[in-house]
Amino acid sequence: MKYRLRMYTPSHLDSGSLDQHENKMRERDEVLENLNIAIQMFVTKYSSQLSQERIKEAKNQLSALEDEFLLYRESFTSKVTDLKKDLSSVSPVMPSINNLTLSDSFEAKQNAAKKKVKAKVDAIMEDLLTLSSKACKVEDWSAASDLMIGRAMKENEKLQKEFIRINNVRRSVEESMAEFDLDDARDGLYIQECDLKLDEVSKDVEATVKAVEEQDDVRELYSLDDSKVDKVNLPTFSGKESEDYEKFKDDLLKGFAQNRVTKVDKLSKLRECLSGEAKQLVPHSISSSVTDALKVLDKA
Repeated sequence: MKYRLRMYTPSHLDSGSLDQHENKMRERDEVLENLNIAIQMFVTKYSSQLSQERIKEAKNQLSALEDEFLLYRESFTSKVTDLKKDLSSVSPVMPSINNLTLSDSFEAKQNAAKKKVKAKVDAIMEDLLTLSSKACKVEDWSAASDLMIGRAMKENEKLQKEFIRINNVRRSVEESMAEFDLDDARDGLYIQECDLKLDEVSKDVEATVKAVEEQDDVRELYSLDDSKVDKVNLPTFSGKESEDYEKFKDDLLKGFAQNRVTKVDKLSKLRECLSGEAKQLVPHSISSSVTDALKVLDKA
């Protein structure tokens, strides 16, 4: 981002390139918006792993960059104004557009901006309703199947990214309102209703992401764990006095963790590791819980 700012400064601007100025600024706006999304996604995705200080630092860095960009935009203001004055002085009579006065011209632009803002607000509300229906499609995630949890874990990032996109559109609405002196109540823009819905959907998305991640952790599904690890051979145990049960149990649990054995598969994996008398203590009918099976072995 900072490299792009250095590559285009007021010193590069002249009367011949004035018509390209807004395009260049829009390009930098897009870079800042994409960076904003990337940082927010990073903080949201790894919030459970990052310290509050690190999260605060990331948000402060983004805020500082946004402030720097505002100053960057302002640095062009006087240069653009001077260039426009120079261009207007070339022709003593300014061409009129449909014989409108300057006041009429601004009013026309203001009305056009008002229509665009209304269209954006309508689009935001529609997108929020769609996003809300996706986020609230399951009332109780604890009752959902493992397959649903796995799919939802992959959808979480899409939900968060879509909300950030909608929120950025709302920010662009604020910029247009400031630029053309628009007022929510006076111009009937329904901004307040839009913000209330934005806050409501934000909570829906946050609650869904949290509930799904909790279920993925509790069930030990490792849905998003794509890291490649070397599988380890699980230990075996038959119940003989010469065997060390505590070491077997410790190695077994470590092996489960390294091999990323899901909670639902742990009991069957335990039985595969047992033989002889030890296996007879853990029949198929004992329980669906590896915890109960280990308790039986502990007592034996």
